[in-house]
Amino acid sequence: MNYNIKIETLYIDQDDGDLVTYKISAANDNTATSLAFYGFLDTFRQFAADLTQFPQTISDIVVFEIGEDNERWAYYLFIKAFCYEANGNSALRIKIDNHKKAPDTVKSEFFITATPASINNLGQLLLSWDPNTEKDIVWCPGRP
Repeated sequence: MNYNIKIETLYIDQDDGDLVTYKISAANDNTATSLAFYGFLDTFRQFAADLTQFPQTISDIVVFEIGEDNERWAYYLFIKAFCYEANGNSALRIKIDNHKKAPDTVKSEFFITATPASINNLGQLLLSWDPNTEKDIVWCPGRP
């Protein structure tokens, strides 16, 4: 299994303010998960910009979050970039919960290690991505 994150554009509803149905898939050597969720064409813009500047300090974190980690929400997606060692070694924490009942439950939490430069590249990839013209992107990180 490869360490990666793939984001696909499943559908763009131009009659509903460019509401986009996305699917994110993430994997490391031990696990893989995916989640379909709703957003807009600029859903990743701030996260992407912040990732291009990561890390400013060793305690810097960058978070992307949709929904909440409780049953009142249809789903939860959480991605956090952080340094786990003083030398700058970094990782992405991935947490996904589709809040569905068994047997359709998906709850995953794991980490993807990456160099800070690779995390910056994820930011650049997201910043330059136009879901109208390019249906999906795939990021494969450099590993520390």
